[in-house]
Amino acid sequence: MRKMASIKNKLTVSFVSLSLMSLILLGTIVYNKVYNTTQKDYIHSIEKQITQVDNSFNNYIVGFEENLNMFSKGILNLENQLTSYIDKGYGTDYMSPRSPADEELESSLYKNFENFSETHDGIESVFISSESNGGYMQYPSVPREKGYDPRTRSWYSEGKNSKDKVSFTDVYKTSSGDMVISTITSIKDGNSNFKGVIGF
Repeated sequence: MRKMASIKNKLTVSFVSLSLMSLILLGTIVYNKVYNTTQKDYIHSIEKQITQVDNSFNNYIVGFEENLNMFSKGILNLENQLTSYIDKGYGTDYMSPRSPADEELESSLYKNFENFSETHDGIESVFISSESNGGYMQYPSVPREKGYDPRTRSWYSEGKNSKDKVSFTDVYKTSSGDMVISTITSIKDGNSNFKGVIGF
């Protein structure tokens, strides 16, 4: 009887041990399966969100490029057409631009810039500058320091060298001290001669 009880106990222990090992193995397999599936689903979800954000951003950028190209190609003559502050001899440190109503081109551009800015979120200002006389205009109007020459600014150089493409500047400090990034492109006449830079 004692021998039979011993064999029975051994069999019971072996069965329990085998069952536990099977459960542990099964649990490990299930855990790995769930973990891998969850990880794949998570990665897929993140990739999908990144793709959506990327597409939205690209559409946003394409819209900027199309609008800026529309502006640049609609301006055929900038020759000495914009107010220049380079040789102004004002006694004060700053001055306001002359009213856009003083000049037909400036008036037309100012209204177009105003409409564009007010109908596009995220556009704080729209500006244009001329190569011929260093003229400058922007919406909304801001004080310009006497002697201001946009052609010496980093954004102007980038726009001039943009090779007919819309580009984004590095972060730079404006003359008013703000840190900004601008979307810019060059303006050329019908003979592909460089005439200025436009951006927002």
